[in-house]
Formats: sequence, C-alpha cells, structure tokens
Amino acid sequence: MDLVTSEPINLTNGRKKDFRYWYSAWSPDGKRLAMLSTKRGNVTLWV
Repeated sequence: MDLVTSEPINLTNGRKKDFRYWYSAWSPDGKRLAMLSTKRGNVTLWV
C-alpha cells in the first residue's frame, strides 16, 4: 500500500527494463511475503 495515498501497489509487476517479481506467496502466519525476482540478474528468492 502506498503510505501517502493508501492505494494498493502491485508488487509483482517489477520494472519492464530492469527486473520482475513473480510467484508471490504469503507465509502461513501472514507475516512474510516470499517472491522470486530477477532483480540481481539471477533468479532470487526474496522473503
């Protein structure tokens, strides 16, 4: 969520030129979000 406008933000779109995020999933307790990314040039798991 955007802290200024309170509008939702799509985290899985990424930037078209730079990187992408995909396969996002919440942990069972709802405290963490995991997703794959190509942000550093390789496929990386972010939590």
